[in-house]
Amino acid sequence: MKQFDGDVLRSILLLLNDRPELADTLRRITEWEREHYKDEFFRLGWEWDTFDPPIKPQTLHMMHLRGILRQVYKSRSCTGYLTRDPGAALEALRIFDAGQSSESVMAIPEKVEIPRDLFNLIIGHDDVKQMILKALDISARVHWLFVGPPASAKTLFLLCIEKLPGSGYILGSRMSKAGLSDYLIDAKPRFLLIYEIDKLPAKDLAPLLSLCETGRVVETLYGRRREVILETIVFAAANRVSGIPRELLSRFEFLEFSEYTRDQFIEVSSRLLQRDEGAIGEVAVYIAENVWDVLGVKDVSEAVRIARLAKTKKEVDDHVRVIRKYLPKRRARAPSRA
Repeated sequence: MKQFDGDVLRSILLLLNDRPELADTLRRITEWEREHYKDEFFRLGWEWDTFDPPIKPQTLHMMHLRGILRQVYKSRSCTGYLTRDPGAALEALRIFDAGQSSESVMAIPEKVEIPRDLFNLIIGHDDVKQMILKALDISARVHWLFVGPPASAKTLFLLCIEKLPGSGYILGSRMSKAGLSDYLIDAKPRFLLIYEIDKLPAKDLAPLLSLCETGRVVETLYGRRREVILETIVFAAANRVSGIPRELLSRFEFLEFSEYTRDQFIEVSSRLLQRDEGAIGEVAVYIAENVWDVLGVKDVSEAVRIARLAKTKKEVDDHVRVIRKYLPKRRARAPSRA
């Protein structure tokens, strides 16, 4: 697979989406550079009047500000430019020339309003919350990987992100290469949430690697070819990193969380049950206490399942009694009040 700077590729495609007439300008630039790259003074670049007709200086300035061009020489009388990534420029022109619709060339998401209390459900980790909120505010295309045991904040971060418009989630253990490509092209998610990314088969990594690196997703199936450039931000969770290939791990900002204490687990679980399941406050707390103390399970998902079955403390007792009787030994641990 050819390697391009994903940010440069997206910047060019955004520009061509807004101003398709500049495709000819970019084409003249790339052709000049291809013809003259062996020249002695190529390193000084070209100027606005190198071409016939000349390129407007304000156009070059705009392309420089967008990160498409770089200034390689500057004096009082002239400014020399070169493309920041010639490969990305050629690839953008190839996509543009394929005659695809604007939507299929570049899926530009609407601005999502990020609520300040997005992560209020999560206990602690205030520094992580602020860092991610800042990244979301400025639409920074940074991908996030949360790792930790079941009773930690990793899944809660994904549950909070899932509330945002344009989010979609998949299970790594159920994901295939063709299925992921099809989903990304059709749904064009603003935020992609991947649970159990450590269980993603290595043979199906290609679409995700390309999405994270360049935003580009290609599907070739039965003679049909579809291609899209997305601004999708990926959030993934895993219990461990040992099953994640190094090339995929390198695409993420990797954060590892410790297990919650009993008090933290009860507070987090009860908040979640009240917010998402409509549980009464004291019942929500009672469910969380029973999950930790009686069942010996440290998984918020267990509390959610019980909350959907039981609305009173008596119903909680009845369901917990049955669950405890048939609880697989591999999921349980010795009950503790620690």
